[in-house]
Amino acid sequence: WLVAVLLMLCCGASAQTTEYPFDSGNAFLRLCSTVEKEQRTPIETQHAMGCIFYIAGFVNGVEFGNTTTRVETKQPTLPMPFCRPENVENAQLVKVVLKYIRENPEDANRDTMFVAMWAFQKAFLCPSK
Repeated sequence: WLVAVLLMLCCGASAQTTEYPFDSGNAFLRLCSTVEKEQRTPIETQHAMGCIFYIAGFVNGVEFGNTTTRVETKQPTLPMPFCRPENVENAQLVKVVLKYIRENPEDANRDTMFVAMWAFQKAFLCPSK
């Protein structure tokens, strides 16, 4: 019984210390700053790739959701929340979010999805018609 209790305590403590880029702007900043480094350790490379994949999925999800909503509601003029330039690379998108967090530390405790949306809305304004 003692071994089982110790294992549960050990595993529970390690699960609480695991951090992910989507947790908050603070977590994103800690983990994703590795994207800006020229040389990375293997764990830093894992963090960088996780951040790039998270942001790529986030942006694709926003764009897909907007397109789907526009088609389903038959509203061809539904505004996009941001307009990503053509050929922008996913690592650059991560850097845009990092820049926003550094310039707006008061938002760093918020969920990363909100912080990323605000960053892209600020960086990638849609042209007015």
